Amino acid sequence: MWTTSYTLVETVALLHSRLGFEVVSAFSEWLRRAGVQVFWIGDRVHEAAWNQYTANAGRGMSFVDWTTAVVSGQMGAPVFTFDRGFTDQGFSAVPR
Repeated sequence: MWTTSYTLVETVALLHSRLGFEVVSAFSEWLRRAGVQVFWIGDRVHEAAWNQYTANAGRGMSFVDWTTAVVSGQMGAPVFTFDRGFTDQGFSAVPR
């Protein structure tokens, strides 16, 4: 299983603001134990995602979602999501 650094930052911010640091700490420990790989977003993925985000004038998927979509496309891997935005854009998603 993998996630992007941008998704991780977004998740940690949400957990911290809604549930507190203890939950963030437990989440971090779970990621480590589960062996979740973090794909660190670099300049090229950032730029490709930004181009897609702005081409859609910010409608539909968020910028963070576009970074995941770009990485997913590069890896040929489906995205685990309940957000229909990915399938609406033609990306393979699990669950369907």
